[in-house]
Amino acid sequence: MRETASARSGNFFPWCCTALAALCVLASLWAAGTAQPLLREAESKLAEAEAHWFQRPYLETGPLLDLRIGAERIARERQDYESRHGRNAQPLPGALRREREALDQMLQPAAAALDAMPARRFGVDPVHWRFASLLTHVPIHGGLVHLFGNVVLLLFLGLYLESAWGRARFMGIALLSAIGAAAGYALGAPASARPFVGSSGMLAGLLTLFALHYRKALSDGFYWVGLVLGGMWLLLPPMAGWQWSLDAPGAALLTGPLPPLVTYGVYAGAALCAFAAYQLFRLTGLPAFDPEAENEPATAAPDAGKIARLRASGKHEDAFVQANAWARREPDSLDAVLTLRESAKALKRVPAERAALLKAVRLELKAGLLAAALDHWQELASNEVPKEAEPALLIRLASLLHESDDRAGASKALRAAVENAGEANRAVVASRVARAARDIDPQIAHDAAWRALQRPEIELEERQALEELLGEVIRRMPREIEAAVEQAKSADGRPVPIDIETRVRVLDAIDAIPLELDHEGVHISTSAGHKKLMRYDRIQAVSVAAIQGLSDKPVLIVDLVLDWNASAGDKLRVIRLRADRFDPRRVVPGVESPLEALRQLIATVLGRSKGVPLPDPDAARGMPFASFPELVLYQRLVLMAEGPAQPSAPRQAKPDEELPEPEIEEPAKSPEFWEFKA
Repeated sequence: MRETASARSGNFFPWCCTALAALCVLASLWAAGTAQPLLREAESKLAEAEAHWFQRPYLETGPLLDLRIGAERIARERQDYESRHGRNAQPLPGALRREREALDQMLQPAAAALDAMPARRFGVDPVHWRFASLLTHVPIHGGLVHLFGNVVLLLFLGLYLESAWGRARFMGIALLSAIGAAAGYALGAPASARPFVGSSGMLAGLLTLFALHYRKALSDGFYWVGLVLGGMWLLLPPMAGWQWSLDAPGAALLTGPLPPLVTYGVYAGAALCAFAAYQLFRLTGLPAFDPEAENEPATAAPDAGKIARLRASGKHEDAFVQANAWARREPDSLDAVLTLRESAKALKRVPAERAALLKAVRLELKAGLLAAALDHWQELASNEVPKEAEPALLIRLASLLHESDDRAGASKALRAAVENAGEANRAVVASRVARAARDIDPQIAHDAAWRALQRPEIELEERQALEELLGEVIRRMPREIEAAVEQAKSADGRPVPIDIETRVRVLDAIDAIPLELDHEGVHISTSAGHKKLMRYDRIQAVSVAAIQGLSDKPVLIVDLVLDWNASAGDKLRVIRLRADRFDPRRVVPGVESPLEALRQLIATVLGRSKGVPLPDPDAARGMPFASFPELVLYQRLVLMAEGPAQPSAPRQAKPDEELPEPEIEEPAKSPEFWEFKA
């Protein structure tokens, strides 16, 4: 099958490769202009130092002159000098030191000028390694010919690869290719003083994947033009000794050209990193490189019969490509989507199969094919509900599943609807799920309603309706368990032994009044008159709520929970502070508003104890406080414990139940505060 490049569609502009090419042009022009005065200065100082040394070859040359003159010539000059003047024809130590200092003074400006050149500042220098040079070496080129050839090849490869892979993958693979090229140079020439610059290494990696990606386009001219010309441009110059990437501005001042194998090592490192990036994208779940699927011509008119013949002949890949093109061209065609699903299933492409099946469910519901939609949904959700399923679809499917007596499937869909809801519509979805689950699963209705009530955007009328729904499903939940026990009977009518998990903890609440806050904990006075110190490290959670029915107005209670992680059936110990029985301004002095003083008290305890804020961080700090119609509902929903509906007979704390009593006098009660309500 003939493949056409996706870049020919005409609706995609390769912005990334164009921007990268422009960066190469600008950086190379800037580097060439900046390097010229530095080169002249370095050449002048090196020539002066070289002449100075030739007159005194007995002096140590140093690294720069070693590279410029060469070890062989240095040895020859010293031998000639000794043959003319004798072995001991050296000046006295003082004169020798002055001559050496004069040579160093000539070399220092040359070294500074060479180090200031852009090719050395941004290129890969194995001797003076900088991690930033893994990428900064790419834009700078050694000359106009080097720049022009690389920019043309970059634009060609980017035109095809960026449109085929997408911008993010193209840039990711290009950057990894550049890193591989720099690493290849550092490993191939670890002691080289020549900086490595240019995009040749990166282009070698991209050209390798260009050959891989478009391997099925052998009959198309663009493939061979790009592959042959690009390969010649990268491979032939090093064979001829033109190492443009290595002969950067300033390298001509030094001797010792590197062999072509170093350049080929650069290309090998880039190709390996590019191929590793290809495999990485596949392993992380991103779409694999599939030229056929991406570049199928839009002129074909596939149908089910043609695709069936391809599958019958064993051409499953071609069948999948045809089905994919058909489904893209006719997105509302149920036949196209089901055909795509069958083709993906034959290739064992599970993500594509599940995506097609989910789309088929949507189309079947839209067309009124409810039985087919339910069958496909049960097949799709047999393992897990797809994250792509929108909450509205899941709620509708839950209703249909409930009507078909599949209560377990309906419950599963409703739970997934709450989980798949986005942050923006989480409250709306939770409210709809609570209503839909009223007759399906009281537990889900309870959880969804409570989740909706925690959202501040819920209106008052909606909040009241959800609270009524909560009261209804909570009363029904024990009967649901009894009904399940009644149905589980043996053939002779006798109950079958079953294990029912008890998820209720027993509330053990002690009424108390806070006296003082210090760095160790909260000093309290219990209802029995015992003064205790409740240390912060013992407070595992702090729960705050406004409870109706305790007085003529809602009353704020603050529960200091000591055993928040208690298991089902265990005691949940709580120190309960009722805001209508103490003045928080005496505990938090300097605050005029009782409500603000209470907020500061709660914030202090939460901050120092690092306890869990309940029902949620905002509600615990009064932004705003959560409200409950009765105490028992609050205890069940927030504390997840069963306790008395009215705190009329609180348990008295034992004298030895807490830490030793601190010496604190209880402050006088403030009569004007007893009417403080939430």
